[in-house]
Amino acid sequence: MPTRSAAKASSVAEKSNVSLSPKISRENTESIEISNYEKVRLENIRRNEMFLAELGVASIKQEAATATRPPISGKARVKKPAVPAPIVPVRRSSRVTSEKLASEIKALQEAGKADEAESKQKELDDLLATKAASQSFAEEYQAGNASSDRYERLTEAIPLSTTSDGDDVDVSQIRDAFFTARDDLQRKAPQPSLSDSAFAALSLHPDDVVKLTPQRMTSVALHPSASKLLAAGGDKTGALTLWDVDHADKSEGSGIYQYKPHISNVTKLDFRPTSLLSTSYDGTLRLLDLQHDVFSLLFTSPESLSDMYFTDSCYAHRGRDDTLLVAKSDGHLALVDTRASSSVYQFDLQLYDSKIAAVDVHPLDEHVILTASSKSGIALHDLRRAKTTKSGASWKPTCHITPHSKSINGVQFAPSGDHFVSVSLDDTIKTWAYNQGDVQQAAAFTIRHNNFTGRWLSTFKPAFDPKRPATFAMGSMLQPRRIEIYSIQSAAATKAKTFTVELVANLSGEYLASVNSRLAFHPTINAVLGSNSSGKVHLFR
Repeated sequence: MPTRSAAKASSVAEKSNVSLSPKISRENTESIEISNYEKVRLENIRRNEMFLAELGVASIKQEAATATRPPISGKARVKKPAVPAPIVPVRRSSRVTSEKLASEIKALQEAGKADEAESKQKELDDLLATKAASQSFAEEYQAGNASSDRYERLTEAIPLSTTSDGDDVDVSQIRDAFFTARDDLQRKAPQPSLSDSAFAALSLHPDDVVKLTPQRMTSVALHPSASKLLAAGGDKTGALTLWDVDHADKSEGSGIYQYKPHISNVTKLDFRPTSLLSTSYDGTLRLLDLQHDVFSLLFTSPESLSDMYFTDSCYAHRGRDDTLLVAKSDGHLALVDTRASSSVYQFDLQLYDSKIAAVDVHPLDEHVILTASSKSGIALHDLRRAKTTKSGASWKPTCHITPHSKSINGVQFAPSGDHFVSVSLDDTIKTWAYNQGDVQQAAAFTIRHNNFTGRWLSTFKPAFDPKRPATFAMGSMLQPRRIEIYSIQSAAATKAKTFTVELVANLSGEYLASVNSRLAFHPTINAVLGSNSSGKVHLFR
């Protein structure tokens, strides 16, 4: 009885009209037990070979196999020797180097080694000559009003009567704006709505989009007056601009006064009723002085520009303008008392081996200092524990945490003092609970947030609302462009085990078309000021 496979092969053969090869006899197939399907396959192979033989494919394949490759003409390629990378000299502070050489010369002279001392003296003379030449070049460079001069600090007072472009200013208008704002603070202003829904009423009018500075903005601030809106902005070149928002003259450029009291990034602006404090990378603190109509030089760091720069500052005591804490790029935190000296720190303590990115004072306990290093994490310090020993100044933190895997952009206490917020390039915003020196690390609330602003945008930093103790603003990389408002919700309000942080509003509109990195809340009314990297500000009110 034929098998099912044999029957299937026979059927295929019948449908294909293919006859079995005569070379395969019945006896052979029976002896080797070849199935019908195999017979059909062998016949197909035989037929294909006959077809290829007729075409002569075998001879062509043989010719191709025996053909030899022609020799490559020309000279053989010679491998070029690797060019060694240029050796870049290690950058050293000229001040430190000159001091070291001077001490070595003195030691050699005392040891009676006159020849070695003379050689070192020549090295020192050459160094001082090079430094003098670079200073001379810096003076000539600044004389040309170049926008990127960062060589010599400005030591003189900057008059308010002339803008950075050389235009004359009616200083009485600036004085009137500040004094009107000051008088307004003495009157009881109506309390604005403090609910989260109040942000929905804020809008951006085209007249409130203004170019304040020539380059990328690095700081903004709003005066606390409720009726007289005054804004200020600083940029990476040291430019500082005052803006009388509701100036009577509505023509373009009216109410805008641009100056250049610094030669590098303006890192912090802080309004007082009749003054404005500015901190800069150039190692100086300046104060807008309406008594003399100038930007006076409040403090100059004793270090040179090549040794360090100021990254942040804050008042050491709430309500006092004469003592400040200054964060520096060399990892030091310094106390400045303008009553005591304009060029000597009251203390200068090394907290980190890397740059201090931010410093803040607890709003209720002025002894508690919050700092963040670009690489070494976040620390809390007690000002009363700072001390100076024979080996130098020391100040151990009361608490130190390393919550981020990348550089920290900023950290700030909430106005209530119950929390603080940190922002990092690891694309997170972290909120921490704080209670009398205790940081509840396990209860930190983390928000995933795109903080990669890149090279051309200012980094994101948190900005708290003085009116709402648990509300802060952040810039955003999302489209459409926006300013994000977050609120810290207590555990009691959410009926959760711990606090949470919620996004409560997005400030956006037709006239907001760029990333606003640096932000400021108005202290007494519902208004938010944002700034971008082309020197423009956007005022939502």
